Amino acid sequence: MQILLASGQDQSKKETSFGPGLSFYPLGNYSTFQLARDESDPTWSSKSFYSFGIAAIFKTRKMIEFETGIYYSYHLMSIDHPEYYYHNYYPDQKIELIEFPLNIRLDFPYFFVSTGLLADIELSNSNFIDNQGGIGFNTGFGLSYKFKSGILIYAGPVFFMHNFFPSHGQQLTGMTLKIGIAFN
Repeated sequence: MQILLASGQDQSKKETSFGPGLSFYPLGNYSTFQLARDESDPTWSSKSFYSFGIAAIFKTRKMIEFETGIYYSYHLMSIDHPEYYYHNYYPDQKIELIEFPLNIRLDFPYFFVSTGLLADIELSNSNFIDNQGGIGFNTGFGLSYKFKSGILIYAGPVFFMHNFFPSHGQQLTGMTLKIGIAFN
């Protein structure tokens, strides 16, 4: 679950604003990606994950918002290899990240598009998956609806890639569904 501050003002106003809200990622899938990969290098797929944090969305113009915050994410990864002996040699790996996003969000009536950078710090010490600390990115879109009472609801897919720069080899990538509610 992610706790956030989100814009709930009328689109016709140009004031900077924010309000509290909640969002979470109920569905998704992560795996490792590596550009220069040897066939003997294993890849990893998620067995489970969750993410939560505190964020703020600031409205600066009629349609432009900025999002920032701090998040914690947990990933349990399993080797993805057809050979059974790999599963015995490589135990499941845990990845824990602290994420600091800096996103720009274009807000349209009933629709939004968001993209930006992630500064990641890895808290775990995975023996077989490269460190995911560094700069990554995320991009997404979704549907949103603002009630006259000031409540905003939204949902949409988000794509993540961690450790894009400096690349340590394997990058944790994934697609998740983000669902939320915010208050003005």
